[in-house]
Amino acid sequence: MMGHGEPATGHALLDWQADYIHHVLGAIDSSSRRDGLEGDALADAVTARMKAFLPAEDLLFLTRLSVESLRQRLATNHRGLKPEPGNLKPEA
Repeated sequence: MMGHGEPATGHALLDWQADYIHHVLGAIDSSSRRDGLEGDALADAVTARMKAFLPAEDLLFLTRLSVESLRQRLATNHRGLKPEPGNLKPEA
């Protein structure tokens, strides 16, 4: 994991990071849009899926903290809005 654990060379590190991003966004998108999950249920589902991907659980809490903001960003992109900070206000 970038910045944690054993040193790695550039391309392998970037490939792993890109794969992580792909997995976490896919988990959020499918769990929220397909399964209709939100809030803690969504965070729990994404966390469970990412446990299988990550080599250790010590930083999994950071993934969990990112779920809602990333869900909002994905929802904005699906609506065709330009993802600017003004479009990412929390839902009421």
